[in-house]
Amino acid sequence: SGIGFADFILDKKIDIGDKIIVSGGIGEHGTALLAKRFELETSIETDSKPLWEEIDCIKNLIKQAKDITRGGLAAVLNEVAEKDRKQFLIYEECIPLLKEVRALTEILGIEVYSLACEGRFICICSPENEKEVLEKLKKFNGMASVIGEVKEGKDVIVQTRFGKKILGMPSGNI
Repeated sequence: SGIGFADFILDKKIDIGDKIIVSGGIGEHGTALLAKRFELETSIETDSKPLWEEIDCIKNLIKQAKDITRGGLAAVLNEVAEKDRKQFLIYEECIPLLKEVRALTEILGIEVYSLACEGRFICICSPENEKEVLEKLKKFNGMASVIGEVKEGKDVIVQTRFGKKILGMPSGNI
């Protein structure tokens, strides 16, 4: 835990058409822990790290940011969408994911969207700032990507290659 004073708060109103960006590949922390727990050999390393530098360099370009910790990407997207009463349309093909992470989650039958990402965050920005935010984040992690956009409605919808599905809030712990 920490105690201090905030210089700024990233909780501005989001608008229809705003872009949703993830700061790097998802699921690396969660799969690194699972591999250790199940004594599996893997090259996956935790993504755990402080986020201050990344957030600081984009704070004037974004409307909101939230770290992807407990509950993973699924929890964070649902929390923000519900709080702001908006629909998030997420494009599955744009979500950055290491091949090793995908393979391990498939082997273990675990939903990658629910895994903790201790060194990643999502942020929301206007379409005008999308390119600059992405350029700045890619200096920290080349896998930073625009993964979706804000729409009218509710829920987090994932566009897959087979159609759309609702990405619900995770129901339990791993």
